[in-house]
Amino acid sequence: MSAQDRKFNLGWFGRVKTSELQKAKGCFLRTPLAVPSALFTRELPDGSAAFFEAEVVARQSNGAERAAYKVFARAHRQGGGAVVTSVDVVFPIESDAAWACTFVASGNSVLLQVTGAAANAVEWRGIVKVQFVD
Repeated sequence: MSAQDRKFNLGWFGRVKTSELQKAKGCFLRTPLAVPSALFTRELPDGSAAFFEAEVVARQSNGAERAAYKVFARAHRQGGGAVVTSVDVVFPIESDAAWACTFVASGNSVLLQVTGAAANAVEWRGIVKVQFVD
């Protein structure tokens, strides 16, 4: 086994090629309105399947409201646009129930979509990990 193969040997998960691993990506967004906005976007190659994991924290600019989320999604693209087949928000903690954080499909891409408050700007920060096979 080569050094490269040992580096990416993931035990019972099997061997994963370097091209299938994506480093975590940090992202930042300030939303001024209660309009869904993309905190993160990832185009999927045709004929691929992907797993997304996001950790997001948000704070209203005046400090009155805050939120934290841990979100997982499974998506694929086969001959058409991206399709998000499953989303699981396992850690939604919001002081304003109108806020939201989820993965959605748009064209050939998967977006991490956030929605804040109507009256005040919200600052969103997140880390997104992506693993895909094509």
